[in-house]
Amino acid sequence: MNAPVKKTWRGKKVLYAGLILVVILVVAGYILLGYSPVPKTSTYPLDIDQIRRLAEADRARLPLRLNVLIEGEGAMPQFLMIAGGGLQPARMPVPVFQIVYPEQTIIVDTGMDQASFEQMFGGGSFSTQAYEQLQPAMRHSQSILLTHEHLDHLAGLTHSPYLEELLPKVILTREQFSAMTPDTGLTPSRMARISRLEYDLYQRIAPGMVLIKAAGHSPGSQMVYLRLQNGAEYLLVGDVVWSRDNLTRLRGRPWLMSLILREDRSASQNQIRALYNLSQSEPIHLLISHDYGQIESYFQQGLIGREFEQ
Repeated sequence: MNAPVKKTWRGKKVLYAGLILVVILVVAGYILLGYSPVPKTSTYPLDIDQIRRLAEADRARLPLRLNVLIEGEGAMPQFLMIAGGGLQPARMPVPVFQIVYPEQTIIVDTGMDQASFEQMFGGGSFSTQAYEQLQPAMRHSQSILLTHEHLDHLAGLTHSPYLEELLPKVILTREQFSAMTPDTGLTPSRMARISRLEYDLYQRIAPGMVLIKAAGHSPGSQMVYLRLQNGAEYLLVGDVVWSRDNLTRLRGRPWLMSLILREDRSASQNQIRALYNLSQSEPIHLLISHDYGQIESYFQQGLIGREFEQ
């Protein structure tokens, strides 16, 4: 007479276990993909007044223009770019930046070669025309800098047919040197030919141009402040964020992506808050490397040029 009661209890235990498992999966999914809080106040020291003073030390020699060359375009689901994002794909450009002075140019980031691009962004579109513009532009530049040491910002240099010629132009920070991996192709003998820069927080690298330490996304991450002769101000933020939505919605990348990238989440989240505060209080154009819509809007407004100058 007790058998039906036992079967009913076993069925309830299976049901309860299933419900608990569902709850665990939902919570884990939320933590890994939907939870990325940004602090209400930032501990990241972004003193724009001090940065401006450094940039304007030689106002007569400020740069004229900022050009952006899109070497390729991949895609990534929005939920991997911003915690709680949707399933729809977001366009991810691979840009290279050229700062034009009256008598010289400086390159910031070098994009990728085609083989590296196809490995990282399979199914994306690569522009051989843009890559062919980049190579002579690097050869004619005064110096080459990186926002950080990841391959989508570096491989256009390290796989360049002119690498040996370009090495003396390259300036890497101490942190970027230390974080370089063997897959970059920068052997010890090649690294020995690259200039090493050490600075604490801010470093004027050229008139109107200041480097800003921003470790978080990677150990060697830095931002680049730029002031042109016409008074326009820019901040190249590298990969601190991948989308304007990270700033407007005050959400970073999901925890899962940060784990994969080995990010310092606390540092990154404090930088997001600092950039948000800056965007609300100062007329500075934040330039986000992988936000296609923002870069395109800057093209249309005439804030940046589409072609590199040789």
